[in-house]
Amino acid sequence: MEMLFHLKNLKAIVEGEHLMPVQEFEENVAHPTLVNGDDVDDWKMRDCYARFLIFNSCDEVRKLALLNSRTCHEMWTRLETQYLQRAADNKHMLHRDFLNLRPTPSQDIMIHITALESMTTELNDLGVNITEHDLITTIMCSLPARFGFLSFSWDNVPNNERTMDTLRARTVSEQRRIDVRVEEERSHTPSHGAESNTLQAFGSQRGSFSCGFRGGRSRSNGPPRDSINRDNVKCTYCGKPRHYEFECRKRIEDQGEKQPSLPKRSNNDGEGSGSQRRVDFSLISVCCLSAVELDAIVLDSGATRHMSGERSFFTELSGISPGSWPINCIGGKLPHAVGMGTIKLTTSVNGANVNGELKNALYVPGLGVTLISIACLSISGYAVFFSGLNAIVEGDNTIIMTAL
Repeated sequence: MEMLFHLKNLKAIVEGEHLMPVQEFEENVAHPTLVNGDDVDDWKMRDCYARFLIFNSCDEVRKLALLNSRTCHEMWTRLETQYLQRAADNKHMLHRDFLNLRPTPSQDIMIHITALESMTTELNDLGVNITEHDLITTIMCSLPARFGFLSFSWDNVPNNERTMDTLRARTVSEQRRIDVRVEEERSHTPSHGAESNTLQAFGSQRGSFSCGFRGGRSRSNGPPRDSINRDNVKCTYCGKPRHYEFECRKRIEDQGEKQPSLPKRSNNDGEGSGSQRRVDFSLISVCCLSAVELDAIVLDSGATRHMSGERSFFTELSGISPGSWPINCIGGKLPHAVGMGTIKLTTSVNGANVNGELKNALYVPGLGVTLISIACLSISGYAVFFSGLNAIVEGDNTIIMTAL
């Protein structure tokens, strides 16, 4: 209503600042005439228009309470008195609703933020001091899980930039990114059996990361044996269809029920006997390897090493004896590492490029993707956080990589 009063230039009359002009008559004449009649008529017309707006904006109950009002100022004063009395009685309930308000699943997040801002204004009018910091904290605590990346990135915003304007801009940007990702997931529904226990970060080795979540489970928490799709599978050990090498009965019978133990590999990657057999693991599945692009970069919770099947990604590379370093994969695939070196990466975080290196990464021809080992990141002092479909890698409290 106040916006409408400003638009129609009625605010001064409604608030009682502009009263009806006192009637002035000509003196020393036989028949006095009104001097300021035009001003009086104009005020009455504007007052009548304001009363019309106020009256028609009220429900039937409030209209009855306004029938005896003579001016728009009287109407407005009665409504303000009723509102303030009712609001004061329910002040604690309004404060409770402010703290507990949560967006509905289908609600636009900006509508939710606007509702909290309106409640902040009401509470401040009632004498409850809600600062901008209190409002921002309430908004951040009420965001749904899909805005987990915004919550993590907000911690890296300088204190002097943590304002409502900044939060609105970041929220709109995050909502737009979520909408794009949801639309892409709808148009690229994964086929049956294409799930694996990795967080896939699709993107070029030199560019920014975008990704889809595929879990993050250990090998023992993989899909049940009966749920594995074997329609187009052929064992690489016996050559028969409908089973994998790791479950091949002939292989188990030939090798015995207990798998032969392998010598423990030295922790020093550059030393050790040349005849010592090294083994590393990659819990990425065969079906995943066929489903992603060759230049895909994947955060793998099961990989024991950084590794890549793309030779051009390595800036430094030293050779490894052929056949001495196998990589165990789900589904019976058993590629071998033929080199170890350094991969340089450039990631994009909040529009800024971040340069980094993957040291002691294995070169595994035929692997199909580049795997970033979460275990190796953790050993190197980096922290990996998961929120919904997002993953964030931090070093020294700074985000250095995101997987979406």
